[in-house]
Amino acid sequence: MKKKIQFILNKPQLSENIGMSIRSIGCFGFKDINLVNPRNPWPNEKGLSSSKHFSSIAKSVKTFSSIPEAIKKSDLIIATTVRQRDFNIPQIKIKDIKKINAKNISILFGQENNGLSNQEISYSNYILTLPTLNKSSLNLSHTISVCLLYTSPSPRDKRQSRMPSSA
Repeated sequence: MKKKIQFILNKPQLSENIGMSIRSIGCFGFKDINLVNPRNPWPNEKGLSSSKHFSSIAKSVKTFSSIPEAIKKSDLIIATTVRQRDFNIPQIKIKDIKKINAKNISILFGQENNGLSNQEISYSNYILTLPTLNKSSLNLSHTISVCLLYTSPSPRDKRQSRMPSSA
């Protein structure tokens, strides 16, 4: 089954972070990134400029007014958070995302200053927390890049399989 992964940025505040996130997904061969209630209207000059060579992806971004609207076509939703939550939603390790048996997966990212609320996380089937030192949060585009590294069938995997065993 071919998986389709959609990256959803909920209430992103900085257009540059949106653009750099688009640049990241483009570099890893993905194309599906959408926004829920961005602070600034999309598209805009700062965001398009930050997306560099991936303006075609930037121009195809859809903006939604709510998370339920954005995840309507998703079979499975993964919410990202750095904070421990008292939820009955299972945790998923980043390396296990590739093992998920779902066709349309959405990974939900919160706003830069305080992430996702409990209500926003409640839409998810899984919670993903990246293992950082002292549970520090990463910049939005960096978090997306880490997720991409683990979810993409990247050229990096092919290069490693061709490397000599002494490397």
